[in-house]
Amino acid sequence: MPGDGSGTGIVKTTDDPWLHLKCWRQHSCGGCLNEELCSWCPYTQACVPNTYPIPLLAPAYDKDICPHWSERWELRTRPFGCAVSTRTSLSVGIAVVSTVVFIALLFAFVALLRWSLRGCCGQRRRRRRSSPWLVIWDRSERDDQGRAAREDDPLLGHR
Repeated sequence: MPGDGSGTGIVKTTDDPWLHLKCWRQHSCGGCLNEELCSWCPYTQACVPNTYPIPLLAPAYDKDICPHWSERWELRTRPFGCAVSTRTSLSVGIAVVSTVVFIALLFAFVALLRWSLRGCCGQRRRRRRSSPWLVIWDRSERDDQGRAAREDDPLLGHR
């Protein structure tokens, strides 16, 4: 039977009449989420029983978790509260995981690129450092006799 959790390893015990009464008597989101095993459907303003191990994922297991089909993924559950729906929390979770994976792949790509350049181009780099067309600048300016120029020496070389 669809929505009963059969074959998924999830046991759904919403046939309990006391659980139905406990949830259905709540008429506000805050009151509903204060009750254990209850979730809030915002469009129909209904407090529904939710006995899934991860209440946030109840819409994935039961398409009829809320009275109206269009609010299935707008379910409000603990611990996120009345302002965060299943859709919002899953979107944020997927965005965070995707960002972390992208950054990890970027770092791995840069590390692989640096490693491959070091392995194949390391000797070429050493040769380039000693090549004649590279100008190596000497920080100290020298005069005609090879002495280091001082700050108080005349600019035109007259003494």
